[in-house]
Amino acid sequence: MPSQTLSTLCVMRHNSNPRKFHIFETGKLLDMRTLNIAISDLEYEKFGIKADQLSFTDFVDMVSRELSRQNLKKAVELSERYGLSNMSMDEISAEVKAVRNNAAHS
Repeated sequence: MPSQTLSTLCVMRHNSNPRKFHIFETGKLLDMRTLNIAISDLEYEKFGIKADQLSFTDFVDMVSRELSRQNLKKAVELSERYGLSNMSMDEISAEVKAVRNNAAHS
């Protein structure tokens, strides 16, 4: 499906299943389902959710940003633990180059 917002698509509720929707886009019929996810009030506030309904794309983006934030935090913690946070970019580049050279010659 091309990158479009749902507001540009025609959405109709499925006749036999009220939790299922049809989306019409440029002559194609796409079946859509509703997925309910329960989260705590703490998570609701943490993610800054403003609405009771999100598109799946918005949900994935939100989770991806949180995972990226957590991974960055871990990287900073590891760099501090191993003394990398005090290294200059030139020192880091030299270290990476040395490791790559050792790997190439091993």
